[in-house]
Amino acid sequence: MKLPVVDTSLPMLELFNPASNPLSNGLIEITLFACWLLTLVHVLKALKAGDQRPLFAWLSILVYAVVLEVITYNYVDNFGHERFSVMLYHHKLPLYITFVYHTVVYTCLHFARRLSLTPIPEAAVCGLLAVVMYTPYDLIGPEMPWWIWKDHLTTESRWLGVPYSSTLWMFLFHGALCWLIARRDRQRGEQPTSLLHFNAEVVVVSVKTLLLGFVLFIPYHALHFVGLSDGIILILFLVIGCVIVASGQPQFRGTRDREIQWISYLWHGFFIVVLSVADLPLLIQLSAGALIAIGVTVQLLCGTLLLREP
Repeated sequence: MKLPVVDTSLPMLELFNPASNPLSNGLIEITLFACWLLTLVHVLKALKAGDQRPLFAWLSILVYAVVLEVITYNYVDNFGHERFSVMLYHHKLPLYITFVYHTVVYTCLHFARRLSLTPIPEAAVCGLLAVVMYTPYDLIGPEMPWWIWKDHLTTESRWLGVPYSSTLWMFLFHGALCWLIARRDRQRGEQPTSLLHFNAEVVVVSVKTLLLGFVLFIPYHALHFVGLSDGIILILFLVIGCVIVASGQPQFRGTRDREIQWISYLWHGFFIVVLSVADLPLLIQLSAGALIAIGVTVQLLCGTLLLREP
């Protein structure tokens, strides 16, 4: 199999005039930058209160995201990004993509911890919410286009243009990341740790996420081998996730974190506006709109959008 070519003659960092890019590119960059800043404010407030756990989650998400993106660009040539105002890694990685990881995964991790679940149901609900929150972006993105899917083994089978593997990746890998972070936090608690040990744990959790994610994909390949379609396999995984969450008997609790509240406002509000003004296929509009409605409803129930005392 021929590996993708990364043009190393292009700079590791290059800036472009936002006015030279499509308007939607600049708008999503601004929105995601605002969401990213809110995650950072949330982390800094926790640090001020003596809690290192949000910082650990934030850094673990960042390291995992960058390592995964670099691996993908060098070994899996299945998509390509449009040009944005800040391009990293030889024009392969728009800076705003790292904001997407923080916006979605950090918010879902916070949400999952509000449900008083044991580790495995907590990880499952984190993965499920990540699917609900991320998939409107996955549906709309190639239509704008913020990126394109290339012909590749991993993108052959799609629903409404989205590879089944992309949706399953969002569920499995980010459920795994949530589980590993929660496992570390339960072992460590709020006890401060040295900078060296703290950073080492961040790297370990990030690498373990990649390894565990690949392991969790093995049943997908096995079921595919015996003849099940990608759609049936995806539905099976998501149903199992829902059963795991229900078995944990989640208890809805509110949140006093205004940063998380505003991330939800910005993320969902941005895509509602896009659906309102962009010329998108009807099925994509309906599917993305339904997922946004589900995400907003669940977060309303759990107090992410409407602040309530825990």
